[in-house]
Amino acid sequence: MAADPSKLLGRGITGSVQVGYLTNDTKAAISQFENRFGIGPWVTREATVELINRQPDAAPGCILLVSFAYMKGRMIELIEPLADAPPIFPALPPDGLMIVPHHLGAYMGEVDEVLAAAKSAGFETVSLRIPRGDIVFVDTRALLGHWLELLCFENQNPI
Repeated sequence: MAADPSKLLGRGITGSVQVGYLTNDTKAAISQFENRFGIGPWVTREATVELINRQPDAAPGCILLVSFAYMKGRMIELIEPLADAPPIFPALPPDGLMIVPHHLGAYMGEVDEVLAAAKSAGFETVSLRIPRGDIVFVDTRALLGHWLELLCFENQNPI
């Protein structure tokens, strides 16, 4: 385990490579980012994620529509929950475009070290699994207003 868990979590902020947003309309959100901010092109795909530390009555996973674009080395991610979304991806009202800040994302080390650091710092976590590896969401919303998404991937190359 890292000598100072707070420094490990701090890397999730200072080493962030991604800003994530929830949306209720991916196509319209992409249009806003392209037309108002000049961010694009975008890669969009459906992603099935497995919930690792879920509640017993929760669905085992969910389907998300995710889109990625880059600008000056920073990845922008749009997430639109499609089916069985857990509370970490709350449903947004269907009427009118919404784009809501969700997380800062950073590549990290071993998932057990990340989970221990979050617990030591007093934060709850939600863990997801995708084909590339594990993702630990650290619930820093009460303090920072957003989640930290810590990507525990062996291969840290962007999509």
